Amino acid sequence: MLVLMNSTMCPQEGTYKVKRITEEEAKRVFNAFKAKGWESYVGYESTAKYMEKVLGEYIPVNRDVAKLEPKDVILVCKLGYRVNPADKKNSNPNEQDFEWWLMQYDK
Repeated sequence: MLVLMNSTMCPQEGTYKVKRITEEEAKRVFNAFKAKGWESYVGYESTAKYMEKVLGEYIPVNRDVAKLEPKDVILVCKLGYRVNPADKKNSNPNEQDFEWWLMQYDK
């Protein structure tokens, strides 16, 4: 399954392969998995909206902890910097502030 996240953190024990990808590669990955099923664990509205624009699909905000299965693929869209906690509510990132990453999970 494809799992969408807004962080490259590892939500559970296991082995992860991680690489940075382009926006075009992110679109290809999403389209390859679209019909097979995907789940959003994107916890921020601004990130979900940007992902919607790029991927062409509604991305729901979901702050639950991701539950991964062996061989899951994780498509990550994250900010390239850490938001100051005092500014979190007023954070309005630009599109060029986001990075795309591809992760493969295995036990």
